[in-house]
Amino acid sequence: TAPTHLLFAQRAALDMIVEESPEVVWSRHAALARAVWAAVTAWGTDGPMRCNIDDTACRSHAVTTIRADGHDMARMRRWCEDQAGLTLGLGLGFDLPEYMGGKSVFRIGHMGHMNPPMLLGALATIDTAFKALGLAHGGGAVERAAESLSKASSQAL
Repeated sequence: TAPTHLLFAQRAALDMIVEESPEVVWSRHAALARAVWAAVTAWGTDGPMRCNIDDTACRSHAVTTIRADGHDMARMRRWCEDQAGLTLGLGLGFDLPEYMGGKSVFRIGHMGHMNPPMLLGALATIDTAFKALGLAHGGGAVERAAESLSKASSQAL
């Protein structure tokens, strides 16, 4: 039996994209991505966090992979899920010893039906987890993300 429910879901998703217009969807994904990158840059000023891809021109507008080499981010992911219901992505493909079997990596998705309040809430939750767990990080991440979003076209958000 074909997975017809997935075909219906895909049709609904495509209808949503057409209704909003692909250009607006792409602009929103780009604006949300830049906000995440701004937050990661802030966290990295006094901590190990950094985007996996250094060159912003080569980064995805759909998901950002964050590395904290030598630090266990699995604890932080668990805290976010247990305390706030926020599920963060695993570090897929980072199973080498220097990545602690993938534990030093996490991913933030910023595509689809994501919007600025959802993203800022996720970033604030991650920031709170860093504080609760005593993980080294730079401050002002949520503020930098909000500043980045404020520069985006209102049509894109």
